[in-house]
Amino acid sequence: MRRLQSLLSVLMLLQGICTGARGADFASPFRFERSAQAAQPQASPVRGALRLAGTAPDGDPVHGLSGLVWQAAEGLLHAVSDQGYLLTLRPGFAHDELVALEFVSRHPLRDAAGKQLEGPDRDAEGLALDGEVGHETLLVSFEHRHRVARHDLNGRWLEDITPAAPLAAGIRALPSNDGMEALTVHPGHGVLVGIEHPAEALPGQILRFTDPAEGWIYPVASPEGALVALDTLADGRLLALERRFIAPWKPLIITLRLLNPDAPTLPSPILARFSSAEGWPVDNFEALAWHRDDRVFMLSDDNANPAQETLLVYLQLPLH
Repeated sequence: MRRLQSLLSVLMLLQGICTGARGADFASPFRFERSAQAAQPQASPVRGALRLAGTAPDGDPVHGLSGLVWQAAEGLLHAVSDQGYLLTLRPGFAHDELVALEFVSRHPLRDAAGKQLEGPDRDAEGLALDGEVGHETLLVSFEHRHRVARHDLNGRWLEDITPAAPLAAGIRALPSNDGMEALTVHPGHGVLVGIEHPAEALPGQILRFTDPAEGWIYPVASPEGALVALDTLADGRLLALERRFIAPWKPLIITLRLLNPDAPTLPSPILARFSSAEGWPVDNFEALAWHRDDRVFMLSDDNANPAQETLLVYLQLPLH
């Protein structure tokens, strides 16, 4: 019996070592900086970057992460994917820089009947945290079948959020893959969605989703830029992520802006700009989450393409 117990203990230890190794391999350091040939900026906003593996420690694939939100009370990041999954991750810091990322869990997003979302129903793009501490839920915006739904932190459906009547027809008419990429909850304006590109049938590119309907113009920083993410700062201003992708042989440009929904005609300062033409190793960034103070997470969607990366970048931005 003692020999059996000793053997079991060794097996459990080996299993723990293997599991730990797989967990460590989930995220590895990535040098998110300008190439050596490019002129270096005086001060980089990057405070750490990680490359996520294409496979989670549980063996399931991790691709197409498009929405991100920070849950401060638990110290967790939540992300949604084009494949209809909710991932929970725990970032690790050293000397105020991002150095690690723990895979916590993965749950399928489910419908009202409790079934896993499939096909055109599953393409989750935007993510926002809502509710009091200890009772938080997640709002998710979807493309293809354009809608916003409330889910719990395990991916279970709670309710669909009904758009304001003047918006409903315009939202339904959006192109299947060009819809509500951005989503946030604002203390004064409620649920705000950002449309990737302006639509004539809608009163703006940033929309107050529920009554009373409002719309604001998003002032693109780059010609043909697309609005792909929003988050709300503590003071009510909006942090916006813009992606400009025209063709593989054209520069890919990622821009972060500050917007004020209470004064939408004011200038929208550029906080950071990353262009492949300037030597930055940019990828398909389309998710962001405000962390604290002047710190922000930015996440890329690899499109399940081996030539692309899932990158989590930690930034220090001039938010004050």
